[in-house]
Amino acid sequence: MEKIIKPSSPALLPHWEKGGSLFLLLLKREKGLGVEGKLSWKILLFILNASLILSLTGCFDREAPGALYGTVELVGQQDASGVIVNIEGTQLSATTDKNGSFAIMNIPIGSYTVIVSKDGFYSETKTGITISTGSVVANVSFKLTSTSPPALPEESQ
Repeated sequence: MEKIIKPSSPALLPHWEKGGSLFLLLLKREKGLGVEGKLSWKILLFILNASLILSLTGCFDREAPGALYGTVELVGQQDASGVIVNIEGTQLSATTDKNGSFAIMNIPIGSYTVIVSKDGFYSETKTGITISTGSVVANVSFKLTSTSPPALPEESQ
């Protein structure tokens, strides 16, 4: 025999409908499984209470943010530190280390344009970088070239 447990309080009904998979519990009394009477109701009440608390605090509504990792190369330079990596339309950014590596954490889900810039170099932009729930986008690489003309070799006289 199966019973569908539904909240009796009208105040809880929207939460039950929103997170139905948590609140829609089937109580099955199977012979030989040792789940009978009071014990099964205690377990059921514990699960319902825990589900209600988590649902009301919004734990199931949050989407896990993602992260972006990558490198920036400065053409003709050994030290690639100090490059600004900015996610357009947000306040999220990072600065590269001497190896040109960067990491931006806690990026909300969405599609972004990433702009990389440093004084004395042409900036580079990449569009369509997609962050999904809990994803890590790695190995995004950029290559910046200097805005100053290359030095001419000195002529010997």
